[in-house]
Amino acid sequence: MRDGDLLGRQDDALIELQAVLNSRPEFADARYLLGKTLLSRDAAEAAATHLEAAARLAPDEANIHYQLARAYEQLGRPELARQELATYQQLKEKRRAKTP
Repeated sequence: MRDGDLLGRQDDALIELQAVLNSRPEFADARYLLGKTLLSRDAAEAAATHLEAAARLAPDEANIHYQLARAYEQLGRPELARQELATYQQLKEKRRAKTP
């Protein structure tokens, strides 16, 4: 599922993502998309829970760390937000260095 597929269909996306996680709780992409969707709905605490799990499952995925930084910002946790943003930037730089 691409991020753009969620536009305008967040309720359906939440139901589908939760169903996926019920059967595959270790699926990092589903955790990421659920966290991102919850974050867009001002549910930062629930979003952070899913994004933290996604970060543990897929620690090299930069976008997960970016969304987790946003969640921490909304929760008033600036130090954690800075740490996640730094991780995001490091992963992006690492990816650019590998691109010819």
